[in-house]
This record gives sequence, C-alpha cells and structure tokens, in this order.
Amino acid sequence: MLQKRLFLLVLICLTVSFVHAQENTDACTAASGETLRIGAVFPAQTVLTASAITPFRGVQAMVAAVNACGGVGGRPVELVNVSANNRDSARSAVAQLSGDVPLIIGSGSPAVSEVLLESSRDGSFVYWEVSEPLDTPHQWSFSPLPNDSQLGSQTADFVQSTVAPLLGEKQPLRLAIVHEKRPAAQQIVDALSSSLATAPMLTYAYENVMSNSYKFAKQIRESKVNVLVVVALNRDSIQFWSNMRQADANVKAYIQVGEPDRRNSCERIGNSDGLITIGRTGAISDTFREDVLGAVYDQYRSIYLKQYALLPDVTADLSASNIYLLLHHILPDTISDFTVNNLQAKIQAAQIAIGSGLMGEGFTLKGDSNQAAVAVVQQRQANKFCSLVPTDGATCSGGFQPFPTWRERVSQAQYASCVD
Repeated sequence: MLQKRLFLLVLICLTVSFVHAQENTDACTAASGETLRIGAVFPAQTVLTASAITPFRGVQAMVAAVNACGGVGGRPVELVNVSANNRDSARSAVAQLSGDVPLIIGSGSPAVSEVLLESSRDGSFVYWEVSEPLDTPHQWSFSPLPNDSQLGSQTADFVQSTVAPLLGEKQPLRLAIVHEKRPAAQQIVDALSSSLATAPMLTYAYENVMSNSYKFAKQIRESKVNVLVVVALNRDSIQFWSNMRQADANVKAYIQVGEPDRRNSCERIGNSDGLITIGRTGAISDTFREDVLGAVYDQYRSIYLKQYALLPDVTADLSASNIYLLLHHILPDTISDFTVNNLQAKIQAAQIAIGSGLMGEGFTLKGDSNQAAVAVVQQRQANKFCSLVPTDGATCSGGFQPFPTWRERVSQAQYASCVD
C-alpha cells in the first residue's frame, strides 16, 4: 500500500511539472521576420573534443529557445557556425566569417578563444566569449564570466562572510594557501590575499610538481590551520587531498578554487563530502531559473533533452546563460543598426543586474571586466555537489556544513561510502 501511494505521489508530481512546463512553453510565440545572423566558432565533435562541444550545445539550445519565445526584437537568430578545433582552424573560421557578420560568439576551447580574442582587435567584428575567461579583454571582446582576480576576491568574501563566523569567536581564522606558480593561479591568489582582512599564515607555491606537499600538510596540522584554499590543477589537488588525509591534517573548510573535475570524484579523490569548490559555474536551482527566464528556461531544457537525449550539465548551462544575456538584454537594442560599432557601444553601456542569468550573474562593465559576474560556491553534501552561493539560487538544503575530520570519515557510516 505504501509503495502504491508513493508511486501515485511521484506520478502527480511529474504530471504537475509537465503541465507547468507545458503552460510556460505555450506562452511562447515563435519569432518571425528577417533573420539576425550571428557568427559562431566552436569545436566540432571528435574523440579529443568530446567535452569541448558541450558549450556549443548549450548555445544552440538557448538560441532555439529564444527563437521559440519571440527571438530578438521579434526576429529569429541564425547561428552561422564554422567549426574549429585548434588555432589554425580557428583562424580559418574567422577568415570565412569576417565581413559577413558583425558579431562572433565562441568558444569551448582556450585555443579557439585565444584566436578570436586576437582576431577581433582590429574591430572587424565584436567577439562575445561564452565559456572561457578572457585574460586580456579589449574594446572589441567581451565575456560575462568572472576573471581570475574576481574569483580570488569572491573567495575572500566567502571566507570572511560565511566561513569565519562559523569558526566562532574563540577560534580566529587561520588560513593557508596552496597554489601552482602559473599566471591564472597567481592572479587568484593575489586577489584573495589582498582582499582578506587577515593575511594567510601559511603559503605553499610550487612549480610543475607538488613535491613537498606532505611536508606542508604536516605544517597545516601543526599550525592548527582551520581554512585551506587550494588553487591548483585537478591532479595536483587530488594528490594534496591524499597527503592531507595521510598527515591527519584536519581543517574546518577545504576550498578548491577554479574548475575542479567532478567526474568520477569518488574514484579520484576518495570520499569528498565537505569539499567546497568556487568556480565560474555550478548547480543553480530550477526555481530560480524559471523565475528569471520563465518560458525560455523550460524551452531550453526541453530542446536540449530532445536534441541530445539528456538534460544540460553545468557547462552547457554556463554558455547558455552567457548567450542569453546577450540575446535577451543587449541585442534587442541593436536590431535597427546591427553593426560592429553599434554592437560595441550597446555592450559597453549595458547595465544588466545581478540575478539576470542562469548562474545568477549580470553584465556591467568597469574597465575590461564584468562587475556583475558571479562565482558559484558549491559544497559536496550527501555525496553530491550543491550550491551555497548565489544564495537566491542555492541548492544546498542545510547550508554550509563543517568539513569532517579524516577520523570521522573512517568511523562514521555516512562517510563510509561515496556515490556519484
């Protein structure tokens, strides 16, 4: 009897969800009229680029959703896509598109992004990046993503506003930083350190190989460090995680900044419940997204599911969010004068409030960086990653959870297994 009731309850919930999605979908009116042509340069599907095509899938699904819900100022958008998997093919793609379209979006790949950034410097087209941070943006190139310095400063904000108060008055913040000596990591660390009210008490910087990480883990244990920030490549972070465990170096918060590889995380870093990640994308609640995008969001998910037989992941959502900001908030003001100069002016003058995109971000330029960019803070709880920030779209039901000690991981049942 209980199983029958549960089945009926699930069936009712699915029916209500379908009806809600159908209502939102029916509220849309498809775009018609003259097509607005936009260039697109993304990797094509190959064995080596299997994950790199996901951003383009997100873009395609979102463009289709916007077209289904009125398009841009009533006009449908057409993506003129020329695939590129490396620098040479990216140059060729730009050559094919130059003079044909005033706007090119990309990229799904750092190499492709680099070429688009370089090629747009002469003002022959406006470049809008949807998946990669731009190290050196200029007056013709734009990205809604937080740059590395913003990741660092937002990490400092999270540590001071959320983590430090939970330590309690009797336990002041004692922070350590582990990072690789590479430009992106250094920018994050510099911004993090300069934004903290209290300077880090320990810092371990390494080149290429994290050779002394066990020794540093011991220092963390002996110095009673309670908050650890790791800015390193994923394989290095996994190694350091292992050394922390072996040294029995317990901290209250273990924070990895950047874009950690969440695939097979049980296999790669053991039971990682409690791990905090701060990056440019992450899980955001569907309720928030439906409130922000309405019928467009339901269309986006439905189209993605129909085309690829699965729901979009966070990488697809990131690129979909960034193209949505462009299509919905900026381009409608350009359709009467769809030229390079007008596009540039409208993007530079845009005032898109935080909370307007799928990730909770907006778009407002100050200098070369988006001041309304938002980093997503996630924590692994009950064997899955959920989000803590932005708070409006948070998916963690219990808020920030203390990082369990290694001994607790061994002795308590809830930490005895790890399931992705």
